[in-house]
Amino acid sequence: MLYTFDQLSQYPQNASQDMPAIGKKAASLIQLKAYGAPVPDGASLSIEALELFLEPLKSQQAEFFTGQLSREDWLALMQKQNLPTELAEQLQEFLAEHPDTHWAVRSSGIQEDLADASFAGLYTSVLNVLGLDAVIRALKTCWASLYSETVQTYAERQGFRLDQMQMGVVIQRMIPAQKSGVLFTVHPLQGQDTQMLIEAVPGLGEALVSGHATPDSYIYDWKSQQIIESHNRPQERCLYAIPEAPFTAWQDMSPEQAENQVLSEAQIIELCQLALKMQAAYGFPLDIEWCYADGQFYLVQSRPITQLAYQGIAGEWTTADFKDGGVSSDVCTPLMWSLYDSIWERTMPTYLQKTHLMAAEVADSQWGDMFFGRPYWNVGAVKAGLKQLPGFVEREFDEDIGIEVTYEGDGHVAPNNLRTLSHGLKVLSALKRAFKQRLDFNPGFARRQRQRLAELAAIDLSPLGKTDLFNAYENLLLEDYFQCESAYFYHIFDNSNVTTLFKDSFKPYQLKTKYLSLISGLSDLSHLRQNHGLWRLSRLVRGQPNYLNYWQDQSIEQILSDWEQQQPAPLFNKLRAYIQEFGYHSTRELDITVPRYSEDPRFVFESLKSLLKMDDSFDPKLVNAKQHQEYLLALEKLLAAAPIYKRSKLAKQMEQVRQFLWWREELRDLSTQMYAEVRRWTLVVAERLVAQKSLKTVESIFFLTLHQILDLCHEKLSVDAAAKIIAQEQAYYASFKHFSNPNELGERYTGQSKPAVTGDVLSGISGSAGQVTGRARVIRDIHDADRLETGDILITRFTDPGWTPKFGMLAGVATETGGQLSHAAVISREYGIPAVLAVKGLTQRVVDGQQITIDGDRGQVILSESSEAESSEETKA
Repeated sequence: MLYTFDQLSQYPQNASQDMPAIGKKAASLIQLKAYGAPVPDGASLSIEALELFLEPLKSQQAEFFTGQLSREDWLALMQKQNLPTELAEQLQEFLAEHPDTHWAVRSSGIQEDLADASFAGLYTSVLNVLGLDAVIRALKTCWASLYSETVQTYAERQGFRLDQMQMGVVIQRMIPAQKSGVLFTVHPLQGQDTQMLIEAVPGLGEALVSGHATPDSYIYDWKSQQIIESHNRPQERCLYAIPEAPFTAWQDMSPEQAENQVLSEAQIIELCQLALKMQAAYGFPLDIEWCYADGQFYLVQSRPITQLAYQGIAGEWTTADFKDGGVSSDVCTPLMWSLYDSIWERTMPTYLQKTHLMAAEVADSQWGDMFFGRPYWNVGAVKAGLKQLPGFVEREFDEDIGIEVTYEGDGHVAPNNLRTLSHGLKVLSALKRAFKQRLDFNPGFARRQRQRLAELAAIDLSPLGKTDLFNAYENLLLEDYFQCESAYFYHIFDNSNVTTLFKDSFKPYQLKTKYLSLISGLSDLSHLRQNHGLWRLSRLVRGQPNYLNYWQDQSIEQILSDWEQQQPAPLFNKLRAYIQEFGYHSTRELDITVPRYSEDPRFVFESLKSLLKMDDSFDPKLVNAKQHQEYLLALEKLLAAAPIYKRSKLAKQMEQVRQFLWWREELRDLSTQMYAEVRRWTLVVAERLVAQKSLKTVESIFFLTLHQILDLCHEKLSVDAAAKIIAQEQAYYASFKHFSNPNELGERYTGQSKPAVTGDVLSGISGSAGQVTGRARVIRDIHDADRLETGDILITRFTDPGWTPKFGMLAGVATETGGQLSHAAVISREYGIPAVLAVKGLTQRVVDGQQITIDGDRGQVILSESSEAESSEETKA
C-alpha cells in the first residue's frame, strides 16, 4: 500500500498498467524523476489504502451516496476511523527512517490532472507535517477532500460519479522554500508556443495557488532567449491576471526594480531551461509547480495544461486541408515545412492576385506559419479577399472545408450590390481563364515531369564529389522540386474554385440527385493504381497453393527477413517489380523522415496478407465500374432535372469538375514521387555532412530548413551555429509530439472548452454516399491498422494516402478532420463505401468494437451499445 519513490521508479516508464494505482499527482512525480527532474523524495499510498481504510464504513458510505447521511456526519466518521494495522505499520516504518523530516501530504486523485478535467486546486494538501500522528491526521484530511462539495460538483459537471472516484496520497519531503511558484510552458492566455509564463512569490507557493498572494510574473521566450515581460507590482488576485498598466521590459529596469524581483534573470533562464527539458520529455505543454531553496530548483508537481487561449496570435489560422494526410497530420520537421512553405508563400499570393481575390490590406501577409510544431495557413487573409464577393457567406465557407465555427449566425455575409457584383464578374472571368489554362497545361507538364523524375531516379549519387553533389542537391530543391510542387498547388487552388462554382450551379437540383455520386467513379485514379497492382498479386497468391501456404503461414517478421536476405520466396520476384513501380509511396507521404516502401516494405506485405482473406467480389476494378455506373445514373438525373437550355452547360461543368479531380490525384502522385527523390538525396547529403563533421547524425538534417542546409553545404552557416539551431528545433519538435493541437487558432479562438457532444448521433460532413452498420475499429495510427478486418468501419483522426491499400476491406470510414476533397473522401467514393468527415471528438465518443451506423448521405455517425468491452480502456488511453 505504501511505496517509496525509489520503489516506484523501478517500474518501466510507459508501463503504467504494471505500476500500483497511486493517482495522477504521484505518477507525475515518478515520471518527472524518470525524466531527470529534481523532485523531493517521498512515498505514495495507493488507492488500496483508502479502500482498506473505508472497508468498516461501507454501509455508512452507501448512506452518504444516497443522501441518507449528511456530508458533515460522513466526514466526521472518517476522522474517527483508525488506520488499518498493516497500513499504520508501513507508515510508522517509513517515517522512522526520516525522524526529523517535515512532510507535504498531498491528495493524488485517479481522475486528477486529466486532459479535460484537471481538478486543479480542489483536493487538499497539508504542509509542514511532522511525526506519525500529524501525518495520519493529514492523510485523513486528504482522503476527506475527495468527498467535499466542490469536488462533487466539479466531478458531476465532468461526467464522473462520486462513488467511482478513487484517491492515492503523496507524502513528500517538505522543501523549506525561499521562493515558489508555477510555470506554464506555454502562456495559457497568449498561446505563443515558445513563451513561458512564470509566477513567483517569496516563501511557499500554496498562497499563490490558492489565490491569497499576488505574484511577480515573467514571460520568457525560450527560442529567442529573451525575457519578454516582467511584473512585480500589485495586480488582481488571479492566477492568469496580466495587469492593464504597461509592463516593464527587463532591459529597462532600474537596479532597484531588478533587486525587488523574486527571481533573478539567471534564475528565470535556469528554471525555463528545466521546464523546457520536461516539456520535451512529455511532448505537451505543462503546468509545473516549483520551489527554490539553497541554490536549487525543485519540481513538486506537473500536469498537462488543459486549456489554452490564443490572444497573442494575430489573425485566424487553420490546419484545414493541411491535416488530413498533409503536413499538419503530426509534428513537422523544419525541413519538411520549409519545403512546403517555400511553395505556399509564392503560389498562394500569386494565385490570389491573378484571380483578383487578393484584398489590398493583406497583400504583404505571411501565408503560412508553424504553431505547436504543426503548419497552419492564414485563412483570415484568404477570407479578406472572399468577403468582397457577392453572396459570400462565411459559415458556408468554414463548414465546407471543416473550419470550427466560433461565431453566432452566418458570420460575415457579403452584400449583393453594384460594387460586389462588378468585382464578382471580374473574378469569375479570371477564374474561367485560369481553369482552361490549367487543364491545357497539365498533360504536357505531367509528361515532362515523369521524364524528369525518371532522370533523377537514375542518378547514382555515390560517385559525385562534394561540390557536384551539393550543387545538384541545390538544383533539386530550388528548381525540380519547385516546378513539381508549384504546379500541384496551383491545380489545388483551381480545383477548389471550380468545385465551388459547380456547387452553386448544382443547388437547384440537389434534391433530384446526389452530388457525391457525381464526383465518384473516376477512371484510372493514380492513388488506386498501387491497389490494383497489389490486388493482382493477391489473386496470384490465392491461385497457387505453395504461394498461399507461405504468405498465410509466415509472420511479417519472417517474410521481411527472407526479403532482406534475398531468399527465393514465393512471389518475391513480382513483388520486387511492384516495389520498383510503387516504392515511392509510404505510410506518411508528406513526412520525409518516414521511409518509403522501397526502403521498408513491411506495410506492403501486411496489406497483401490482408487481401488474401478477401474473395473476388472485392476486386477494385469491379467496384470502380459500379461507382462509374452510379455516376452515369446521377448525371442522367441531374440533366433530366435541369431545363433543356441549361443541360449542355451543366454537362460541361460536370466534366470539368471531374477532370480537375482526376488531375489533382495525378499531380499529387507526381508530387509524392518528387518527395521520395528529395528524401533519397537528402539522406545522401546528410551522410556527406556527417562524414565531414558538419552534422552529428544523419537524422539531424531534418531539423534544418532547406536554406540552412544549403548554407551549411556551401559553408555559409558554421557548424556550431547549425548545431545550436538543430538542438533548439529538436526541443521544439519534441515539445509537442504528444500534443493534440487545435485545428484553428488566433485571436478569434478563446480556448474555452465546448460542452461535450452528447446523444447517439454525431454530425460531420458527408464524404461518400451510402449507409452501413458494422463494427467500429478505432485506429489512431496507421501502424495499428493490422487490427482492421474485412467489413470493419474505420474510425480515426484522419487518413493519409498511405492508408489507401486498407480501404478495400472497409465497410465505412469516419474521421475527425477533412472535407469532401480530402483523401478519405476521394478514396471512399472510389470504393463505394460511406464516409463521414470532420466529426468532432469522434475517437473519444466511439468505443473500439462498438456497433455503429455510418450515414454518408446525412453526414452522421449513429452510435449503439458497445459490443466489445475489451477496448474501452484502450480508447481512453
